[in-house]
Amino acid sequence: MQEAVEQRAREQEAYEAFADAVRGFDRVLEGLPDLGVVERKTELDAAFTLVRRAHSAVTIRGASDVVVLADDVYAQCAGMERWALRAAAVRSALRALERQWCPGTEGRCEGDPERCTYDPHNSAIVAHAMVESWGGRDELDQAEDRSLLEFCLEESGALSEEQLVALRQELNRASSWDLLLGYGRRRPAGRLREALAAFVSGSRREPSVA
Repeated sequence: MQEAVEQRAREQEAYEAFADAVRGFDRVLEGLPDLGVVERKTELDAAFTLVRRAHSAVTIRGASDVVVLADDVYAQCAGMERWALRAAAVRSALRALERQWCPGTEGRCEGDPERCTYDPHNSAIVAHAMVESWGGRDELDQAEDRSLLEFCLEESGALSEEQLVALRQELNRASSWDLLLGYGRRRPAGRLREALAAFVSGSRREPSVA
């Protein structure tokens, strides 16, 4: 009896550690666009390492039905980790461009995009629209539009040199652009949280007694 109680306690400890690691991973993903390029990778690697180790502990200590749920959560995390850095680079650029939209500061515009004549603000709006729709262009259109996009990015003054370099890398390999935007907007986070909720619920059920 005591052995069973201790085993159950070890299982619960593994379950809770895994859930905590996944929540931490989710928080790191949410904040990646606000970090520098090097810091993003460091934070992401550390967070995913915790998830991977905690998942391994669940597979060793956990009940088989709970392990199945944990595997689903881990698969969601692994998919998000694979795209996270690329998505963060695009999202970081889009956020910077959004911050340059007609703030109505310095007396240079009235804060009305339709009447604004301040070129950096207008260029930020055009650049944002082009980045958002970049994946919908074929290679010929991308080549023709690239010079305009580069001009607008430069004139907007919204992006740091590091952000420009990171964005250009993604523009140069624009495969799966819609997927990148989806990850950047945290769309898969909902599926991750649903999977985690199912895992937490399953891990709290008392094991059946034969």
